[in-house]
Amino acid sequence: MNKPAALKVVVAIAWVQLVMGAIAFAVAVSCVMGPAEHGFWLGLQDGVARGLSSARDARSFGAEQFGEATAHVVISLIFPLGVQYCIRARKRGGLIAFLAVGIVVALGQRSIPLLTIIALVAACRKSVSEYLGGREKRPNQPSEPTAMSVTPPAAQEPRQP
Repeated sequence: MNKPAALKVVVAIAWVQLVMGAIAFAVAVSCVMGPAEHGFWLGLQDGVARGLSSARDARSFGAEQFGEATAHVVISLIFPLGVQYCIRARKRGGLIAFLAVGIVVALGQRSIPLLTIIALVAACRKSVSEYLGGREKRPNQPSEPTAMSVTPPAAQEPRQP
């Protein structure tokens, strides 16, 4: 059975989330390693400091704030990795659980989990369920009685009144 388009969307979203998390981690490291004095980098570092940690600006972005930012990024990277694992292992329950918990965690981190919500909706489609559950599509045909299920009238016991 070919991989459904909805599942390909879920995989693509997981890869996008992984790449965005890696970029966020790289930017957080650059904020700690080379503080800027002025210009574009100072504005970028201020935005990262305010967005990923409790720091007010780039000058107060130290080791504690870096740890906080790293925790946010690592937590947001765990869920796309779990989604990828569940898809490869064909575990639909785990996939739905990872996506649902990812939405709750993202809301707890004061962000809008739009991509994760789209992935959850796509993962709940029937085609994904059939692909991950291993059940083949069956045409809607009436079931025919088998030789074992039909008993000839002569072989039936007489009814008692």
